[in-house]
Amino acid sequence: MDIHRKRELRQVGFSRHLGHGSQSSRPAVQPKQPSVHARSARKRTSTARRIFNLFVLLGIASVCGIIVFLGYRSYKAVSSIIVSNSRSGELPIISAESMDSLPIINWKKKKERINILVIGLDRWPRESAELARTDTNILVSINPEDRSVVMISIPRDLEVPYEQNGYTQYIKINAVHVYGGLNGAKGSGPAAVKQSVSDLLGIPIHYFVRVDFQGFRSLVDTIGGITVKVDKQLYDYEYPDEGTGYDPVKIEAGEQVMDGQTALKYARSRHSTDPAQASDLDRAARQQKVLIAIKEKMIATKWDLITDPVKLSKLLDTLKDYVLTDIRIEEMLQLADLAKEIDTSNSRKVVSVVLGAPYIYHEERAGKDWRFYPRDPIFQDIHTFVSETLDNPFLAQDIAAEGAFVRIENGTTSSGLASNLSLLLRTSYGMKMDTSRSAGRTDYTATEIQVINNSEFPATQAFLERYLGVVSYVPSELTAGEKADIIVIVGSDFVPK
Repeated sequence: MDIHRKRELRQVGFSRHLGHGSQSSRPAVQPKQPSVHARSARKRTSTARRIFNLFVLLGIASVCGIIVFLGYRSYKAVSSIIVSNSRSGELPIISAESMDSLPIINWKKKKERINILVIGLDRWPRESAELARTDTNILVSINPEDRSVVMISIPRDLEVPYEQNGYTQYIKINAVHVYGGLNGAKGSGPAAVKQSVSDLLGIPIHYFVRVDFQGFRSLVDTIGGITVKVDKQLYDYEYPDEGTGYDPVKIEAGEQVMDGQTALKYARSRHSTDPAQASDLDRAARQQKVLIAIKEKMIATKWDLITDPVKLSKLLDTLKDYVLTDIRIEEMLQLADLAKEIDTSNSRKVVSVVLGAPYIYHEERAGKDWRFYPRDPIFQDIHTFVSETLDNPFLAQDIAAEGAFVRIENGTTSSGLASNLSLLLRTSYGMKMDTSRSAGRTDYTATEIQVINNSEFPATQAFLERYLGVVSYVPSELTAGEKADIIVIVGSDFVPK
């Protein structure tokens, strides 16, 4: 396929508008200006530390923390990158009363989950930010109750419905930002993405942080680069340059120190010569690895950034042109108080997830480019998975650690029940699965869970009971030489989730 054809496939169904984005007509808020002498150096440093602790936690969303530092220099500059909040497509949150309904405000009392969508733009030179596609969509969900964080990456090639003016069309989720931004209003693109991701995951999206490639590169370079453990050599000779050609990427396996450009290439590469690394799913996992590396580097160097006025000024001047968010300054301050109570070095406090099989799949369809499709067109299975993941983020880790050997048997005449359930339990929950098979009979009316080795696998046993709505039991007679620790016999009452 020639270069020009590849570029055509990058379109989203209409001509992409090139040119500088229009400036927002929203008037800058004029705050009350306190006396310079009344603001002590200690107070400035204390506030800076609170904000920085927050965005160290959020990885790439840490760029938003810089917004507060920017406020010390120019409140007008701050207002240019903060827009009114539209929660999952609802009316803008603008009054004090409606602001209080957001989960950050008084989080110690509410203890509600705080869901922030991190949006990375695939923005070309001279292209309007509002008409650029999204290259990255990562949900960062913070639980104030137990001070834990869950990250869920959404593949950019996933097809979703998009409704506008009473008409529904099916587009890739990376194009939602473009369609939403067609009205020209600043922040309309991210508002559309928030709604789409909310519908997909079945949860409210309270905030967004949007950053494009230049902002990402500047952040990494300003903190002195990041260290990433590369599992396998990455070679992509079709990585696009900023024109119509290629800029091949080759990153060796092992611990690598990356500057901003290399980190961006590692996170964005989609055409590795290794098929396993060429998928959106592997790419999403690499992006989360980069976020964690940024977080770790910022923890190690945070005081250098805060106390170095030259470095901080350079970063602010760059990021103010490449960042947009609907997190207000007063919310950042409260969220920072929560962030400093989260132990990001504890592996039981941060979990990373990539939305993949069995909830989405790929197939070739006439008239369509390369896409993932949801198995459930109304996303109910994804809603269930996300709900369970947020309720117990470390369930898969606990199940995998127990290592129970589980077998699914089909006790009905409906084909595929056992194999599909086995696939879901293995890919979504980390279970060690035996080959699925037919049960001895096909007239089971009720699903059964037989525990061969009782009390040895409490997390696995409890999850299966809850997931299937069945109480497990120990069979009175055991088959000689049985290797499975738990056997599930699917009955006619089983309803796939």
